[in-house]
Amino acid sequence: MDGDIDTFSIIIDEFGPQILRYCNRMLNFHPQDAEDCCAQTFVNVYKNIGKFDKKLNFSSWIYRIAHNNCVDLIKNKSNLFYFDFTEFIPQIGKYFIESPDDKLDFKLKREKIEKGLGKLNPTEKSLIILFHFEEKSLAEIGEIYKLGTNTVAVKLKRAREKLKKLI
Repeated sequence: MDGDIDTFSIIIDEFGPQILRYCNRMLNFHPQDAEDCCAQTFVNVYKNIGKFDKKLNFSSWIYRIAHNNCVDLIKNKSNLFYFDFTEFIPQIGKYFIESPDDKLDFKLKREKIEKGLGKLNPTEKSLIILFHFEEKSLAEIGEIYKLGTNTVAVKLKRAREKLKKLI
């Protein structure tokens, strides 16, 4: 596929929205940073497509490249701190807010989750985003991280427990 821009545009059309959404979440919804990271992901995919191991899941390979780009950007920028969870509170709140009958209002729940996620390291945050928001299976996450499914399950459980303690 080297040099075949038309064929590569199919990959961008297929995975572009997913990777941009993932970058947005990882980078706390800083749109310009997410767009830059997403673009860099596809540049890296294009440059390294010949190195892709066809035995692996292509989607997981792209997510791994995006993840590495996001982590690099996070390490280089210290002021990525805003994360808007408005649309995700119903999905994630049930995992980290003690009781569904909790009288906390929506804004307070959101603030607690935002604050807690901001204190997680990039890997913990990514595990929660990939599993709960991107709806990736443990096996898919394992491919992204090059880990076994059981290892991913343990790391995800620990990330959830840490987030629950933080909020």
